[in-house]
Amino acid sequence: MSLLVGGVLAFKVLSAMGVREGEHLSPKELLIMLVLGLVPFWTIATAAEHLRKDVGTGKITFATYWTTIGGICVAALALVGVTSIDDLVGLAE
Repeated sequence: MSLLVGGVLAFKVLSAMGVREGEHLSPKELLIMLVLGLVPFWTIATAAEHLRKDVGTGKITFATYWTTIGGICVAALALVGVTSIDDLVGLAE
């Protein structure tokens, strides 16, 4: 899910920069794409790691873990402008 967030974010930023489909990317654009693609993954993975530790110590339940991770992913998708599957289909066109 986090890679989807990063991919959408990278796609929207590169599109706003004027990069067209089929064009070769400059090193700067490749770096932007890589960073925007991986930062959401790293952020959500770090949150998941901390929550897993809380499950291990008994502070939260496994159900709370998944509810929290789901909420983080939904909020991250909404933040990049994806609120339905139609938004993803629109990006693919």
